[in-house]
Formats: sequence, C-alpha cells, structure tokens
Amino acid sequence: MSRPRPSTRTSRRAALGLGLVALAGAGCSPEASTSEPPSGTPSGRRTPGPRAGQDEPDASPTADPDTELVALVLTEISRAHAQVRADRRAHRPLAGQLRGLERLHARHAAELGGLVEVPALTIRAEPRQDRVLPRLRRLENRLQQQLVRDCVDADSGALALLLASMAAGIAQERVLL
Repeated sequence: MSRPRPSTRTSRRAALGLGLVALAGAGCSPEASTSEPPSGTPSGRRTPGPRAGQDEPDASPTADPDTELVALVLTEISRAHAQVRADRRAHRPLAGQLRGLERLHARHAAELGGLVEVPALTIRAEPRQDRVLPRLRRLENRLQQQLVRDCVDADSGALALLLASMAAGIAQERVLL
C-alpha cells in the first residue's frame, strides 16, 4: 500500500514554531510581557530626576511612548493590505491564494485600531501575473522583518508580543504564496 504524499503546505504549528524561533533570536520573548514593570513611569522606564539647577518637570501626563510606533506599524500593515487587495483584484486566478493574506492584514490592523488611508499613488497592481507572487513574497518578507524590529523597539511587553505574533502570522502566510 502506498503512503499518501506529504502536503507541500506547512502546518500552522511548524510555521508558528519557526516564527517564534526567529523572533527569539531577534530578542523578542514572551517573558518581556510577564514581568512587573519597575517603579517609575507606566511604561516601566525610569525617568531621570531634575538636574541641578533645573525646575521640577511638569506634572502633565506624557503620551504613551508606543503611540508613534503603533501609528507607523499600522501604516505599513495598511499599505501591505492595499497592495495585496490591488493584486487580488487585478489577477482573479490568484484571488484564492491572496484572500487569506488580505484578511490577515485586516485582522492585524484591527488589533491596532483599524486600517488607515494609504495614498493611492503608492499602490500599483503588478501588471504581469507571473510576477505577482514573487513581488508579494518580497514585500511580505520586508514587513515581517520590520515587525520583528518593531517588537524589539516596543516599550510595552504586550505590544512586543502582539507584533511578534503578527510577524509569525505573516511568516505562515508567506509559506503559502
């Protein structure tokens, strides 16, 4: 009796495991989100006291240090979503393959506050169908690498963990392209 051929699709567990291994090597770890922040600011960073000759700092609340990072990540995810959508609409035979990636970007954006407007001039569907998937693989690889860097830069352990899981999700979808 012949054995069934193994599927060329990578299992979710394998893709997630590879993504987490890659993220661990990049310095993102779940431990960052479980430790208690030291006394100081809510982000866990200690603020230096006033220097000699300086007045006390204003007592006004400061903005969350991750606000700018979230805005940048959200813009990049929205741009990737718009690009995948443009390619999916321009090349119907690839729609099934690209729909999952488009949905993944929409879910990731929803976690960060929702898709944002992307200038239409920055999104251009690839005219040749045979170049769509290689181009998207490169774009998704860059986004994944950026998310890994961003998870290291995040002040919040919860945000770092979220960005790391987004990078792992993109790694999983890239395998299917």
